[in-house]
Amino acid sequence: MYGRKPDGWDWVGSLFNNSFNANEGWFYWWKDFELGTNQYITATVSSEAAYSGSKSLKLAEWDWDSDEVVWISDIYELPVKGKGKKYVLSAWVKIDSLIPDSLDNPSYSIGFTWTWHTRVVGPNTGWNEKRAEDYKFDLKFMKDQGLTKLGWTQFATVITVPDDDVVGVSVRARFWPLFYGKVYYDDFALAQISDIVVGVDDKPIADKGFTPNRYELYQNYPIFPVVPGKRAGDSMISKRKIQKDSFLNISSSPV
Repeated sequence: MYGRKPDGWDWVGSLFNNSFNANEGWFYWWKDFELGTNQYITATVSSEAAYSGSKSLKLAEWDWDSDEVVWISDIYELPVKGKGKKYVLSAWVKIDSLIPDSLDNPSYSIGFTWTWHTRVVGPNTGWNEKRAEDYKFDLKFMKDQGLTKLGWTQFATVITVPDDDVVGVSVRARFWPLFYGKVYYDDFALAQISDIVVGVDDKPIADKGFTPNRYELYQNYPIFPVVPGKRAGDSMISKRKIQKDSFLNISSSPV
């Protein structure tokens, strides 16, 4: 069922269940996708490549039109009154067929968008967007080295809850309007960063004029363990599988 007027211009709705071929917990959008007229864009769950399991998200565009493609998660509930809480948002990404000279232009970027919500979706609740923020992958090293491909690499960024009225967050895998090429995303994860106490054992010194030649440092644990290309410690990030061969792992509970 199409939700457009016969002349095709005024938007009055969209397809019913238009993301039936998306993975559970996700839906997608690009310009005029419900008309089926854009043969140069691909957005689908694919078995062509996978970092874990047997499938990943594949996004591709093969023209120079100004199109945006976004693959959007459902809203995931966060603890109430969480202003200032920090989370690590990460995914494993594989890139193919880029044009190196385009990587200095932000309109050719690949990355994430996350949206903060003031209500979790339910009957008649709407989208309730507070605001959205972007993370564009820094791929200038690919231009410097003349690379058009990149093997599976973990990209991560820290996101911070902006206000106490935020109760949920959604995530978008995307590329920006002028992107040309093919990208796979796998193993999305969201994990809260926990505060860890660190300090120096300040032992008393009898002679105030004495300068110690050794200090002892205890509880020197990393605050931010996620490093692109390396697995975070299990004590800092827990992951919950959504379904078999899913490309989303997510945890929004404190560790």
